[in-house]
Order: sequence, then structure tokens, then C-alpha cells
Amino acid sequence: MAAMLTILVVWGFGGSFYLRGLLPSRANHIDDGAPLLYIAHGLAFTAWMLLLLAQVGLVTAGNTAQHRRLGQASLLVLPAVAISGLAVAVHAGRHGFHETPLPPTVMLAVPLLSLGYFLIVVSLGLLRRRDPATHKRLMIIATMMVAGAGTSRIPQVISLGMPEFDVTQLLLVPLILWDWHSTGRIHPATLWGGLSLLATNAIMIPLGLTPAWQGLVAPLTRL
Repeated sequence: MAAMLTILVVWGFGGSFYLRGLLPSRANHIDDGAPLLYIAHGLAFTAWMLLLLAQVGLVTAGNTAQHRRLGQASLLVLPAVAISGLAVAVHAGRHGFHETPLPPTVMLAVPLLSLGYFLIVVSLGLLRRRDPATHKRLMIIATMMVAGAGTSRIPQVISLGMPEFDVTQLLLVPLILWDWHSTGRIHPATLWGGLSLLATNAIMIPLGLTPAWQGLVAPLTRL
């Protein structure tokens, strides 16, 4: 799951970040007047994906002691992801989101709710770190939410013409199947984490269309 999420992120951001200049990109925020901001956010998010891969690798190798020590790095990476992600969202809200006819006040619901969900579920995962089965599922599900930013930029996904549907959610299927195969039931973290992931994705645009939300975030979109 960690490897698949990483592949999707690199694939989605290949043209605009990882292989910029080598692959075509329909939306290149680095050229939007704040290159250092987007580069900083890209590096912070990359650090999170690398940390996730390293942590999974350490557990797979049975090195749980090093896994716990390296886990302390999340206390540095998480604030970097949060702060840079918020700054990028505000910048896009002020200068426009690519590839969407929706107003910035509406689209701001997507990054802000995604980031909020990510931080809440990761925090719950860290609090439950002494319960490995719950911990690893929450960390993966939290990463699914933010990985959707990359998945939505994959050309084959764009061609589906369903911008309101985050295909990253489909990764819940193998997680559920693994639960059922290994334990004969759906783990509570998978159940409630998955339901909350689906619900959060489902309410983003409808919430963004409400006058209350638009009034709330309007100050963020003013230069």
C-alpha cells in the first residue's frame, strides 16, 4: 500500500515536480509566481512519503526499535507538510486553481479539508502507535487522503471526466480484502477510517458551494 501510494504521487506530480521539464504537465504551479513555496511543499510531502516507506520497510525487516526511533521524525515532517500545505492552498485560492471552472472559494474546501483530515488521522495513528494493527491502518488511510492530490493529476484519471471522485479511495478495497483474509473481519480502523475518508471526500465540494463556507474563506482569497 505504501509503495502504491508513492507510485501514484510520483506519477501524478511527475510533470510538474519530480520530472519537471521532461514530462508534459497540464498544471504547473511552480510557474505561478511562488516557486519556492511549491518546491518547499513538494519536498515536505516527499519527505512524508519517504518516511512512510522507510517505516514500512523497518517493520517488514523486524527492526521495530529503529522504527520507533525514526517515527520521531514525523514530529518534524508533519508541521512542515501542514504549514507548507496551508500556504500553498492560500496561494492557489488567491491566484486560481488550475483545470477547474469552480471559484477559488469553493475549491479551497478540497485542500483545507484534505489537510485537516490528514492531520487528525495521523495524530490518531501516532496516539495508537502501541497498537500496531490500528496504527498502520490509520497511517495508510491518512496518506490516501493527501495522495489524492497526485492521483487527480494522472492523465488517465483526468480522462475519466470525474473530478469529484478521488480514485485513491479505491485502495480501500485491497485493505478491506486483506482484513477479511487475515482476520475474518474488517478491522475497526479500516472501517471507521475508510468511512470517514469517503465522507470527507464526498462533502468537500458541496460544503464549498455553501454561502457559509465561501464567506468563511473569502478573506483567504483576497490579495
